Amino acid sequence: ACVRNCRCDSRNNVYCIENSWTFVPYGIPVETRSLNMYRNNITNGPTTNANLERLINLKKLDMHQNDLKSFPIGLPNSLELIYFQKNDIKYIGRNSLHGLSNLNELHLDENNITNKGLSSVAFKDATRLMELVLTNNLLTAVPEGLPVSLRVLRLDNNLVQRVTVSALQPLTRLIRLDLSGNSIMQKFVEPSAFLGLHRLRTLDISANRLTQIPKGLPDNLDELLLSKNSIEFVYSTSSENDSPTAHGSLSGLTMLTKLDLSSNKLKSVEYGAFDSQQRLRTCELQNNPWQCDCYLTYLKHWLSSTTTTLSSERNTRCSSPQAFSGVTL
Repeated sequence: ACVRNCRCDSRNNVYCIENSWTFVPYGIPVETRSLNMYRNNITNGPTTNANLERLINLKKLDMHQNDLKSFPIGLPNSLELIYFQKNDIKYIGRNSLHGLSNLNELHLDENNITNKGLSSVAFKDATRLMELVLTNNLLTAVPEGLPVSLRVLRLDNNLVQRVTVSALQPLTRLIRLDLSGNSIMQKFVEPSAFLGLHRLRTLDISANRLTQIPKGLPDNLDELLLSKNSIEFVYSTSSENDSPTAHGSLSGLTMLTKLDLSSNKLKSVEYGAFDSQQRLRTCELQNNPWQCDCYLTYLKHWLSSTTTTLSSERNTRCSSPQAFSGVTL
């Protein structure tokens, strides 16, 4: 029998959606594999914990858009997918994910998670976690102690300012890292913070506060997304020092197929800045205040000779001198 006001199907999926539940009810069939209780008013408490813990065959738990304040404890070890987005989760303790060694995906976007509220050992049992979504929270730094099994990490639209070696270096299996929509500044990115990410293919640091291309980016990147920053110049080589003002370049990024530098403050590039980009298929340079003088001749020649597609070519225009204002590159 199915729980009252819920729907059960022959595939062991249970739906208790938009029914103003304030807790997970007793009586959900123990053979349930997918429990969908989103858009209710469920809060933390012993009843919810106990009635979830008994579902020993549960693979997927969707409780997005409820009133959870912390990560529920005692969840069944069988879980592979958890959706807790759009709650009010502020706290994930050291034992919150205890025993969740089969967990593959965890969605915690649109909560109120801070670095202080996230234990550095919270993920110690999540040894198979491959995708972690922490979009739209209140994190001010890349969290420490994330599982080394991660392939996808989304930290976009937080308050991140600091990127440290200790937070990223263990994540050697990471393929995609999204840090867009934060407040990352050059001086708070530790030298070599990204260097250990040998499998990283996509790095999105768009919509931050960078003034230079970061130094020490992994040379295996396919996509580098840096739009909506304050980058003014593209150098041909990286700085030799590791000072807070040290700049990076594209010289070692020979595997790039997509580069987005649109909507920055770019006026010019150094001679040879794009010489290493033999595989680049798409380049976005639009919405920059290009200064079309003799120093930009290199870029014009590169654009003329490359097979790379310049996206939004009509919006890639000179800003100065006045005689060329509005003319496309």
